[in-house]
Amino acid sequence: MDPAYFDTTAAQTPPFGTVSNFSDPPNNFLMCKVVSGLCLATGSVLVLLRMWARFFVQKAHGWDDYTMLIAWAANVVWTGFAFRSLSYGIGVLNMWDITLSDLFSLLKLLNMLEIMYSPMMFLVKLSILLQLIRIICPHRKGWTYRTIWLLIILNALFYTAITITTIWACNPRRKIWRPFEEGTCLNIAATLITGAAVNMVSDISILVLPIMKVWSLQLSTAKKIGVSGVFSTGLFALMASLFRMVVTIRFSHTHDVTDLTPAALWAQAEIAGGIVCGCLPTIPALLLAFPKWRNSLGSRGTRRAATSETHGAVYETGYPNSRYVELGRMKTPRSITVSG
Repeated sequence: MDPAYFDTTAAQTPPFGTVSNFSDPPNNFLMCKVVSGLCLATGSVLVLLRMWARFFVQKAHGWDDYTMLIAWAANVVWTGFAFRSLSYGIGVLNMWDITLSDLFSLLKLLNMLEIMYSPMMFLVKLSILLQLIRIICPHRKGWTYRTIWLLIILNALFYTAITITTIWACNPRRKIWRPFEEGTCLNIAATLITGAAVNMVSDISILVLPIMKVWSLQLSTAKKIGVSGVFSTGLFALMASLFRMVVTIRFSHTHDVTDLTPAALWAQAEIAGGIVCGCLPTIPALLLAFPKWRNSLGSRGTRRAATSETHGAVYETGYPNSRYVELGRMKTPRSITVSG
């Protein structure tokens, strides 16, 4: 077929009396750029603060930091491709304002974004789970420790399966972005919905686990609420995951590619929420770099209690007589520090 046909033909027949507008179609480009930019900027700032805290303040870093750094770098690339998708129809309100050529390019780019999304989200969750081991499982034993490793394994299997399915959703693979070609495909919409649903269950598990652990510790109610609040930032990622699943279900009924715009935006919000959730518990350690803040916290006084995996009591300490690490470990691996 003449390639010029694809450059001049709309991806969908416009309604009666409507003319396709390929040059300046109604769109949400500005909203897409603002949301994408805010998500990337927020995640970047939090990752920068985390790395500053871990590499230069605490001078103690590990695999939870490395995996978060890799996830952030992947997110930068992912966001770049997301911006590129604006040139091919993401953000356009009507399919009849997109040419077939742009539709094919958009579907190919969206498939690439979906392939990148799964490993990236796994790295974010892996970082969070490894961080939880370091913070709340210093003895590397107990039901919490085993549960975290179970979640790591299940997430690894799940995201590997989703990635493979996304890559080979059609045979030949080219049919993913050129649907008119001969071949067979899985139910891509059903795959996306299943993936979003399982992903949401994973988010809930990672959110609830540390909060349950905090409430088992010998802390005042006020401090339990405060520490739980830090971990509860994961609620944003959970809500983004929920909304992404809702708009994906809508796409499964309409098969209108413009319905994937909100799905892409919620995916970006979910990634940003996961990065924030993973980095925020580390930020209090930055107070070490500000003596006035540190001394102010230290003047509040302290009280101590032994810690163990079984009864969950914690060391509580102030500045300047102890090292403040995250929520956070002191120099002895047997303790968890909570400011205030």
